[in-house]
This record gives sequence, C-alpha cells and structure tokens, in this order.
Amino acid sequence: MKHFDEVILGAGSAGELKATILARATKSVALIEKLRVGGECAYVSCMPSKAMLRSAQVRETTKKIVDLGGASHPVNLGDDFDGLYRELNARCKATTDVLTEPLRPSK
Repeated sequence: MKHFDEVILGAGSAGELKATILARATKSVALIEKLRVGGECAYVSCMPSKAMLRSAQVRETTKKIVDLGGASHPVNLGDDFDGLYRELNARCKATTDVLTEPLRPSK
C-alpha cells in the first residue's frame, strides 16, 4: 500500500491549488477526483458559458455596426454552432492540459 503525506478529495480549483502547493513543497500528494481536474468552472460552467456569451455579444455588435452603416456590406455571421462547440471543446482540452501539468510527476 502506498502512503502519502496528504490526500486531497476533489480537484476543483481549491483542491488543485492545494495539491500543487504541497507538491512544490516536496510533499507526496494523492489528489482524488471523480470527474475533471479543475472542477466544473473550466468545463461546463464559467469558461464555456462566458465564451458563448461573448460570441453572442460580438454577433450583436457586428449586426449593429452593419445597421449603422459601419460596414460597406453585410457581414455573414453564419450559424455555425457546431463550430462554436468544437472550439469550446478544444479550449476545454487545452485547459485540462494546463491544469494537470503541475500535477504530473517530476522527472
């Protein structure tokens, strides 16, 4: 049976930060997470919803610019929501890579 100096339940923002701090202090740490390192914010809550809101804001602003004559021709904004979701998923994957990097064993 392996022994650890610290065991942390939950790899949300607090658990991930605490595990990183302890690991940098050369403590052995077991970080236990059921779903995702980084918690809900990085994957389904804060970051994706803010990205979707920002996308909607940019679309609305662009429409207003065209309506006010700020563009010589209408801008094709399209409705590529599948592309938006692909981009969000790619960003979530990049977030996972960043969040898990400090937790990887040092070589």
